[in-house]
Amino acid sequence: MRRYLEPAPAEPNAYVQFLSRWWWVLVLVTLLGIGATAAYALLGPTTYVSTATVLVPSNPTASGEGQGSPGQVRTAAQNYAAQASTPLIFDLLSAALSQRQISVSSRELTEMAESGRLAVRAATSANIIRITANAEDPNLARTLADTMATVFVDSVNGGTGTAVQQTRQRLSEQIEATRLQLSTAELYQRQDELSQQLRAEQEVYVHTLQLLNAPEGNALVSDPALRAQLNQTVRQQEQQIQQRISDLGRQLTEVQTAIAQSPTPLDPALATALANAYRQQLTDLSRSFVQLEIQGPTGGLPLQRYGDASEPLPAGGLKTLLIVGGGATVAAALAIAYLMELVSRRRSNRAASGQDVSQGSVPALAAPAEGEPSTGGRKGRRRRLFSAG
Repeated sequence: MRRYLEPAPAEPNAYVQFLSRWWWVLVLVTLLGIGATAAYALLGPTTYVSTATVLVPSNPTASGEGQGSPGQVRTAAQNYAAQASTPLIFDLLSAALSQRQISVSSRELTEMAESGRLAVRAATSANIIRITANAEDPNLARTLADTMATVFVDSVNGGTGTAVQQTRQRLSEQIEATRLQLSTAELYQRQDELSQQLRAEQEVYVHTLQLLNAPEGNALVSDPALRAQLNQTVRQQEQQIQQRISDLGRQLTEVQTAIAQSPTPLDPALATALANAYRQQLTDLSRSFVQLEIQGPTGGLPLQRYGDASEPLPAGGLKTLLIVGGGATVAAALAIAYLMELVSRRRSNRAASGQDVSQGSVPALAAPAEGEPSTGGRKGRRRRLFSAG
């Protein structure tokens, strides 16, 4: 008996008969469903949605871990969006909401994120992150989105601010160390220059003494007055040379004393090459430090708020809700009509079976006429189920 009740695809005329018998069920259930959907959309609770936007700047950060190309910016935005859905951010968000007299636990925020009521998504073609919050209270939806954006940006930028301070400290230490090394290298250079100048002055002094004491030079000048003037000139030159030698010696002594007190001794043979290298390194470090100072406390941070959260709007429109509800209602109407068809056929079969038993005979199945397609088997029984009326 159950095999006669098994549903199966029917012929087109069987579907038409099915619709002609149960059209009123389809119409009634569909109208009721659409009416209930419209009533829920108009009179039921409304969910509001608010969106906050976070900007991922394309310029490198002050800590040197910035993103420059568009691909790097989008990758950074996706990484930051994933970071926003971590328990740490939810804990910070729960604490920030409690300060606004809103009691939402970190677990509840996690459940909202899993259900899609609190979502963080990075735009696929832009360097922005959208934080969307859904709630029945419009003010709560906007507060959730706005507070989460603030907490998220502060958390990321706070870590970056620490990195900026560490970078500034590191640059300062490197600049000071390089300055000392450059000063020592320049002292060695100065010592070499003073030594060369001192040797040159000493050679001039020796040559001057030779001219002054040479007998052949005095013999060439027969005039005593001219000879006395010449000797006076040479002696003045001698005094000047002695003064320069004394100054060079004093400067050389000062340089050697500074070299002895320098904390970074160098090889005198490499002083010139090292001095050039230290000058270039000091220039690069100073440029980096100046750029860091120009950026200021917020110029190189990885995230920036882009305005406040948007005005809360209804999450779903009436048209969309009616389309979805109408489709679901039509499917339910078909299922109810089909179930009523099965119940009706089953009752008919039971009634026919009881009548045959009361008469003491069971009707035999008629053999198909010649040329007529056989209706035997499961397929034939399914066809009779929809065609019998």
